[in-house]
Amino acid sequence: MADFFEASCDAAADAVRKHASPTSRTTVFLVGGFAASPWLYSELQSRTQDLNVDVLRADTMTAKAAANGAISFYLDRRVSARIAQWTYGVYINPLYNESDSEHIRRPLNVYQDPISGRKYVTGGFHAHVTKGTAVQETQTKRFSLNKWLTQKQKQTLVQLDLICYKGDVTDIRWVDQDPR
Repeated sequence: MADFFEASCDAAADAVRKHASPTSRTTVFLVGGFAASPWLYSELQSRTQDLNVDVLRADTMTAKAAANGAISFYLDRRVSARIAQWTYGVYINPLYNESDSEHIRRPLNVYQDPISGRKYVTGGFHAHVTKGTAVQETQTKRFSLNKWLTQKQKQTLVQLDLICYKGDVTDIRWVDQDPR
C-alpha cells in the first residue's frame, strides 16, 4: 500500500523542500485526506527533518477541507482577486524598544523572558492582510514570527490563532487601540 502513495509523498516532500527557509525554522500544516494518514505524516516528518521543518496537522478531521476548497474554486473561478473585508493578523509580543513611544506608553505590558533575558511588550498585533487589500487567487502571503520554546513545548502542537479585526483603525498595531 505504501508504494501506491510513494509518488504523492515524494511530491509533498519536494514542495516542502522548495518552500523551506534555509535560515529559519519552517512550519508545514497538513490538511485534507493526507493529514489523516499516519504514514504520510511520519514520512514527511522523516524526509524533512534535516531541513529545520516542523510538520504539523490538526487534531480534528480535516478531510473535507480540500474538497470544499476545490468546489469553491470551481464555482468562483471567474474572480481573480478578492478585497479583504476585514483585517486579519496575529497577536504578537514585540521585542521591547526603549525609544519607541508605543512601548513606553505600555509599562504594565512589559515583561522579561526568563530564558533569554530579553524584554517584550504584550498586546501587539501584526496585520497580515489589511482591510481593503486586493488578494489575488494565486498570491501567497508569508511572514516570520519567532517564539522561544522549551524542549517540552517543541514536542507538542503549536497553535497560532488568526485574528479577524473588524474595527475602523487602518493601521492597528496594538490590541488596546480599539476595544473591538
